Amino acid sequence: MFSTFVAISADRSNDDNNKTSRVNGSSSPSSSTTPVPPRSKRNQVARACDWCRVHRIKCDSSLPCRNCRNRGGNCTKKKAAEIRTLPHAVRLEIERLRQRVQELEEQLQNATNTVSNGDDQTIRKQSRQSGTKKGWDGIHTRTAYSSQTQWYGPSSAFYFIGRMSAYLSAALDQPQDDHNMQPNSASRIFTSPTSTKQVPEELPAPPWDRRHISILDEAEFREHYKSLWVDSASTRKPSALVDIILALCMQYGVALTPDSSVDPTITGRPDGHVDINDASIAGRWYYRRSQALLVSELESPSIATLQCHIFSVVYLCNASFQNMAHTTLALAVRTAHILGLHLEPRENLPRPQRELRKRIWWTLYTIESKTCMKLGRPCSVPDMTATCQLPADDHELARLSVSNIAAYGDKVTWLTYSRLATTYIPQAPYDIMDTNTLIDLVHEVQGQLWVGKVNETHRTGHLCQWVSTFHPDKLPCQLDGTFHHGAFNAGIKMVFSDGTAWMVRFPRVGRVSDDYTDEKVAMEVTALSLIRNRTTIPVPRVQAWGPAASNPLGLGPFIIMDFVNGVSLSDLLQDPNAERPSRVMREDISDYDLKVIYRQMANLLLQLFKLNFDRIGSLPSPQTEVKSPTPPRPLTFKAHSILQNRGVDTFGDRAKGFATTTEYFQYVVGQDWEQLVHQPNSAVGPYDAKNKYVAFKVLRSLIPDLVHAKYDRCKFKLICDDLGLANLTVRSREDLTVVGVVDLEWSYIGPAQLFGSAPWWLLQDRPVNSTWDCKGDEAPKIAARYFKCLDIFIRILEEEEAKMPGHEERELSSLVKWSQASGAMWLHMLLSSGFNDHRSFPFTQLRQHFGLTEWARREKEFDNAKELEAFASRKVSELDRYDEALEKMEENKALMESGNMTKEEFIANALNELGGIRGSSSFVINHEMKNDEGLFYRVAAWLGLQAAKLR
Repeated sequence: MFSTFVAISADRSNDDNNKTSRVNGSSSPSSSTTPVPPRSKRNQVARACDWCRVHRIKCDSSLPCRNCRNRGGNCTKKKAAEIRTLPHAVRLEIERLRQRVQELEEQLQNATNTVSNGDDQTIRKQSRQSGTKKGWDGIHTRTAYSSQTQWYGPSSAFYFIGRMSAYLSAALDQPQDDHNMQPNSASRIFTSPTSTKQVPEELPAPPWDRRHISILDEAEFREHYKSLWVDSASTRKPSALVDIILALCMQYGVALTPDSSVDPTITGRPDGHVDINDASIAGRWYYRRSQALLVSELESPSIATLQCHIFSVVYLCNASFQNMAHTTLALAVRTAHILGLHLEPRENLPRPQRELRKRIWWTLYTIESKTCMKLGRPCSVPDMTATCQLPADDHELARLSVSNIAAYGDKVTWLTYSRLATTYIPQAPYDIMDTNTLIDLVHEVQGQLWVGKVNETHRTGHLCQWVSTFHPDKLPCQLDGTFHHGAFNAGIKMVFSDGTAWMVRFPRVGRVSDDYTDEKVAMEVTALSLIRNRTTIPVPRVQAWGPAASNPLGLGPFIIMDFVNGVSLSDLLQDPNAERPSRVMREDISDYDLKVIYRQMANLLLQLFKLNFDRIGSLPSPQTEVKSPTPPRPLTFKAHSILQNRGVDTFGDRAKGFATTTEYFQYVVGQDWEQLVHQPNSAVGPYDAKNKYVAFKVLRSLIPDLVHAKYDRCKFKLICDDLGLANLTVRSREDLTVVGVVDLEWSYIGPAQLFGSAPWWLLQDRPVNSTWDCKGDEAPKIAARYFKCLDIFIRILEEEEAKMPGHEERELSSLVKWSQASGAMWLHMLLSSGFNDHRSFPFTQLRQHFGLTEWARREKEFDNAKELEAFASRKVSELDRYDEALEKMEENKALMESGNMTKEEFIANALNELGGIRGSSSFVINHEMKNDEGLFYRVAAWLGLQAAKLR
């Protein structure tokens, strides 16, 4: 048998956190709203107005059009510029909300200043003004049996139907009643979902057969149901919970049963016909009795009372009684508050009861979120005082809560759906600008082709034969396990017949630029050799390596090293019960274990700090015999990510070196600027583009203030951008002794102050990631943990430095403390990881360090309205073309996945799309001409070369 190499997901949200080490052992500027003047060229319109279309003459996008103005007639076209794509609509809505948030923040600031001045007259004036503000758009419509109108918000189907009705009335010049356009339902025929007709008690579909609403404990319910029949074999005691469950079961059961089996007299009910036998109100007698029984429980509710309310909401929604469902939902929320379900359950409760309370609360939260979104009405559940954590979904709990369907795999149980629905519905990460999806889709397909080639080499036995050629005795070997995928590499353990184990590792196609795979491997080999020869840090010995040209299998460059036996520290530190996949260190790590880990990391850094270099740049290649006096510009984690994930080459002339730290920092911050300018989707709209424009300018202006004079021109250090706790392999879960340091890619020679900065890795996760994002100027909860760990690490570093020979001046600990006191640590995080979000934690901390007054002064220097408008207009235009190209590419991807297009054809079509959305010819920024005419042509040519190599 052979192992199959699994294709990699395109999701990169945590790529920089997933290491192959587990293989080795386991305030914003003001923005003008003045529109950009139209070009002299006539705008293309998707549809001409009625008059121009009848007379077959050209129409424009104004309202009314020029022809209708000249003739003095009515122009029936509704608006000048239609939304053409879904991403376009989403982007406009995000931009509108951003501007609204800014307006509200300014009003709050003005209100605070007014109150402090005690100007009562101004307060009354502001109160009157705020009282006349326009509320959220919506519609008043008659939707049910009653003639009364109800209000529905813009996210509701009723609002959409109302808008469609208004449009048809205008387009057809014929009044349309939007009430007649609404789908037929029981709520339009009957005033109530109840009836006096009694039906026999049945259970067509048990509630535990459907796990979308997991708020029942099966064992408890069965016991409760049996207890109702103790006194009589023919009549059970009344129970609101049993009644509403029976009603729901009948509703589902009848809906799945043909009409003739419910009533033999019904042989062909027309589509859309609703009568007393409609499935949506089946079981209504039980629903009615359940509601009658609940009246007596309103003053003293129980968990069962709340369960009844939630099931009643579901029943009413299924029967299309939306207003009754919304009202019942409010009652359920209030009942949950009365029972204290919004709070974390007491520890003295049994675990199944604690988890049941959590599931009920979060199920209610999810149902209310969906219902309010469906009706376009405000939510009532969000509560700042709520402390209830998300429910668990482990196997043990699943077996305790249900008898027959506990698990579906290693990590999936019947509880998983509800947990994930709660996690991913209320929260949506805002990472849409981090990656150029046009390029990302191509890389995904390239990666799939490469994985197929790897599978083939193993199936034929060529992989093991090739690895054996590097053994001194040419011993045979076999694959132990399967490929493990990190962010940039795929590796596998190979075991020889004598028991020797090696790690064979390849850069992953689609994740590492083909232009730099050879250099990436060579730099890591140099770093491993340097560290192994000049320190006592336990790094694996390199047995063999080679560029892509030397690999007869065609799998790209490779590195073969000793296998390190142990456990990945990253696996031990991650929280298995986290709300979503995250590398943030779990909170129950003891201070003792934390100090053991930090002490070893401090010792590692102190050894590396003793290595000094004369110039900033790349490490020498192992194959280069003659060293260049000026090393080339380094291949850094950030520069490569901007190229591979965003499609922007920011290296410039790599032959030009850097004499000072200041020069290098200016170059690195310029890489982020190049990304903003040239990546077509780097800004979500004009407001976002203007804010980022000014933020970058301010960030560049701070560099002279944050360079340490002592280390500006000397003592350059060996830096690994990705070095952190995830690179460590420890002996075992019980013994945290570090036995290996792996994955030293993205290594280069850089400034000492960048090496000696307050570490980003103290909690494993990068502070630039979305988990750390700030709300306004409020730091995230994780910030307090970070600062506590920073204090611990600095104390340990000082202790270790005092003991180590050659560190009497305590340079490294002094440099770390300087980075914290000066605020340079935040600049270092942005320079190393990238900056495309002015809400990130490091950027917010940097702004607060300089103070809002000083920051506002610097922003004002770059608040050039004309420049900002030109820049924002250009970014919006690029984003429009990007959205259109993305829709076409996603259509082609669907064809490929359905088998109607080959992967090679998909790549070829993708290159055409990339070549068709190139940017405008030039853009003037601060009197500097930035030519990007060939940007997408360069990207297309580069991707075409990769496709040709694969073919």
